[in-house]
Amino acid sequence: MSKTIVFCADGTWNGPEDPAGKGDGAAPEAAAGCQPELTNVCKLFAWLDGNMLPEGTDWGGAEMEKALLDANGQSVQIAKYIHGVGNSQQLIDKVAGGAFGVGVVARIARGYTYISRNFEPGDNIVIVGFSRGAYTARALAGLIAGQGLLRPDLAALDDQDRYDTAVSAWYRWRHGNETTFQKIADGVLEFLTIHNAFSHPKPLDANSFVDAKIAAVAVWDTVGSLGIPIYYQGSAIDLFRFCDLNLNPKIGLGIHAVSLDEQRMPFEPTLWNPNPNVTQALFPGGHCDVGGGYPDHGLSDGALLWIVDRLQHADVGLHFTLHPPVAVQSDPLGPRHREWVADRGWLIAGVGPRAFPAGMVVNDNIRQRMNGQPEDLFGASGQQPTYSPNNLPAR
Repeated sequence: MSKTIVFCADGTWNGPEDPAGKGDGAAPEAAAGCQPELTNVCKLFAWLDGNMLPEGTDWGGAEMEKALLDANGQSVQIAKYIHGVGNSQQLIDKVAGGAFGVGVVARIARGYTYISRNFEPGDNIVIVGFSRGAYTARALAGLIAGQGLLRPDLAALDDQDRYDTAVSAWYRWRHGNETTFQKIADGVLEFLTIHNAFSHPKPLDANSFVDAKIAAVAVWDTVGSLGIPIYYQGSAIDLFRFCDLNLNPKIGLGIHAVSLDEQRMPFEPTLWNPNPNVTQALFPGGHCDVGGGYPDHGLSDGALLWIVDRLQHADVGLHFTLHPPVAVQSDPLGPRHREWVADRGWLIAGVGPRAFPAGMVVNDNIRQRMNGQPEDLFGASGQQPTYSPNNLPAR
C-alpha cells in the first residue's frame, strides 16, 4: 500500500518552542508543537492527520514527526517538520545559518535522508516550505527529481553516515549540473560548511539512487540565501543558487503564494518560470503576512487556506484533520505589517516595490482588501490608510 511522505521546512529563525505541558490538558496548538503566532508551515504540519512520534521529535532542536496509520497499522501518511535555517539556539548557527544561508545544505540533507529512508515505490512525496525554508524545499525537490533518492541500503546507514551520503549526493548532483562559476561558489560553500563530505565525497554512481517523482511542492514566498551575493559583470548573484527556476517534469504541481507588498530588497522572491503545472498567486501583505509568523494572522491564514485547498487535490491527496488544531481564519482586511517602515535600518539593504511578470495570478484577497476598510500598521497617525498597490502585474 502506497503512502504519502511530507517534509516541511520552516523559514529563517522560525520554529516551535517546546510547549509547556504536552499532555491531554494542553492547548491543541501546544500539543501539536505550534503556537498561534508561528508560521504557516508549522500550522500545516499541525493540521496534518496523524499522531506525533516521540522518537522523531526533538524539542530542543525543533524537529517533529507524525504518522497516520490505517486499521492494520500500515502507514498512510508520514510527515517531518524541521525548523528554519538558523533557528538553532546556538548563536554561531544562528549567525552563520541565518545571516548567510549556510545551513540550507544541512536542511536539504535532513529532508533527503528522511524521504530516502521512508520511501517505497509508489509513494507520494510532498515538500512544503516558507521563506528560506521554501528555498530549501525547492532545492530538495530539484535534487530528488534530478538525481533520485538514496538506495535503501544507503538510506539505512546510521545517522552520520546517512547524512554524509546525502551531502555527497548533493555534491555529485551539483557538480554534474553547474558552470565554472558555480564550481567557485561550491568552493566557498565547502569552506563555510566545513563538512568533510564536500572535501571527500562518498563514492556514489547512478546505481546508488532510485527514481522518484514528487506529487507537489508548496511554498510561501520563496527567498534565496540572503546574505552572500557576489558581483559578476555588475550584477548581484545568489552565491549558492540552489533551487530551480523551472519546475522539473517529475514534479506534479508547483504551488507558490507570493507577497505583493513586501519591499525589502534582500527578500526578493524567487519565482518559478511559467509552466502549466505551476500556480503562483499574489497575496496582500508583507513577507510574514503571507507565510505567517505574527500574532495577527488574518492575512497569512488566507494564504494557508489557499495552499491547503490545493494539497487536498486528488493527485496529491494529503490527509488533514477535519478542523485545524490552531486558529485559522482568513481576514483580507486584517493588519498588514510593513517591517521596512517599522525598522528604518532596512533602508541600508534597500527598499522598493516588487515587480511581477504580466499575467501573474492576483488572489481575490487583494481585491477584497482594495475594496474594503483594511487595517494597516505603521500608517499615518489617526488616519485609516487605503490600500492601493501600484505594482499589480499587467494583465
